[in-house]
Amino acid sequence: MRAGMKMFKLHQVGIFIIVILASSTYAVAGSVMVPDSSIGAGGLWSERADSAQATLDKDFWFPLGDIYFSSSAHSETRNYWWQAHAMDALVMGYRRTGSSFYSTRMSSLYQGVYHSGGFTDSYYDDMEWMAVSFLRAYEVTHDAYYMYETNSLWQTIQGGWSDFPGGGGFRWSTKVLYKNVPANAPACILACKLYEDTGDTADLSWAEKIHAWIASNLVDPQTGIILDGISYQDSVGTPNYGSYSYNYGTYLGASLYLYQITGDTTYLQEAEREADVADTLFATPDGILRSEGTGDGGLFNGIYVYYLAKLIHQLTPNDSLGARYYDFMLNNADTLWEYGRQPGTGLFNDNWQQTPSGSISLSVELSGVTLIESAAYVLGDSAVTAINQVGPDVPHKFDLYQNYPNPCNPSTDIEVTLNRPGAMSLDIYNVLGQLVKVVADGYKPAGEYAFDVDMDRYASGVYFYTLREGRSEITRKMLLLK
Repeated sequence: MRAGMKMFKLHQVGIFIIVILASSTYAVAGSVMVPDSSIGAGGLWSERADSAQATLDKDFWFPLGDIYFSSSAHSETRNYWWQAHAMDALVMGYRRTGSSFYSTRMSSLYQGVYHSGGFTDSYYDDMEWMAVSFLRAYEVTHDAYYMYETNSLWQTIQGGWSDFPGGGGFRWSTKVLYKNVPANAPACILACKLYEDTGDTADLSWAEKIHAWIASNLVDPQTGIILDGISYQDSVGTPNYGSYSYNYGTYLGASLYLYQITGDTTYLQEAEREADVADTLFATPDGILRSEGTGDGGLFNGIYVYYLAKLIHQLTPNDSLGARYYDFMLNNADTLWEYGRQPGTGLFNDNWQQTPSGSISLSVELSGVTLIESAAYVLGDSAVTAINQVGPDVPHKFDLYQNYPNPCNPSTDIEVTLNRPGAMSLDIYNVLGQLVKVVADGYKPAGEYAFDVDMDRYASGVYFYTLREGRSEITRKMLLLK
């Protein structure tokens, strides 16, 4: 568990400049730029996600420092790891909408974090969160500076690993010899995602080593209960039995990512088990996640639902376990939206079953935004209208075929072949290189797939669609005529 919030003063900026962009992707509310709610994949949850993102921007963004306030009361301080999750929220919005509002905010936040204290920190888990968020930003924008800082942070983070004491594991910070889930599970996720993006087998080895250490030292093999960590005095370890939802979320996520890149079903089974254990420990009898506070704990539920959404997406609603967690996600998101929002402002509460009052912590708001974005991700607002595997045989090559019909009006089919299992993405861009539609994003077994893509919401013109898997990438052109 964190020893309180780690806060840094923002550097003051002497000049306030408001830039109004002539673009339909922005709406101006006073001096605050907020996403236009007309942008998005469409549907109830996408509209709610637009609203949640607009509230986050209106009530927390600090334009003088290009960073988020720590509360809606506008205290002029920053919390390093909270900013990483703010970056994640922006990436989720960008993936869902393709709006340049989010990519612009991401770039500004990158600069704001740098100028208000830099990218490194004395806590390894904080640097891991930042590195993961930068890597996700790189994956959706392909801006090289995000990848550069990810690699730089990863090199620093690796220095926190030691085989003694405890037979391995990352320490929580440079100041204490405490090895815990928050410092190890996000590192495993980071290593997995780096392997996905670069194909460097050293990163895969890191991911497997980290996961094995967590499983051997911090997870009860019989019950699945996860310790927070172990404090060491010389070679003597004292376990901390603290139980927090974000430990289950990150270990679930690490297990799921390893399954997706290795195909080893034991990792998937571990992710499923930890979701069951977390449901028992952290949900009320009516299935709503309990509050874990308004400080650092305000982020814990958001982190958990982020990785639970990835598991739901992996299992699909047709799977019995997937259907159960699909209902869990819907129940929590509906409850927060109906009961846990502040009238007039739309700010979220840490208790998703009660109306909030007064100032709201950024950590709490980010958990709410993450839940609503996760709901849009799994509850039917997908940009994919249909996905069908069209061939049982393993193809001999990785390929992306010309869409048919082409030109299209407004729907078209895109077929792909994957010659190995892995995390793939299929995205559509306009002629300016802006992401306009996420067709598919996630793990797929080797095989042939057909995607029925609806382009009804988009203007006539030339578009490009790109298939990615690991370091492989293919782009083709399509024409929409209405």
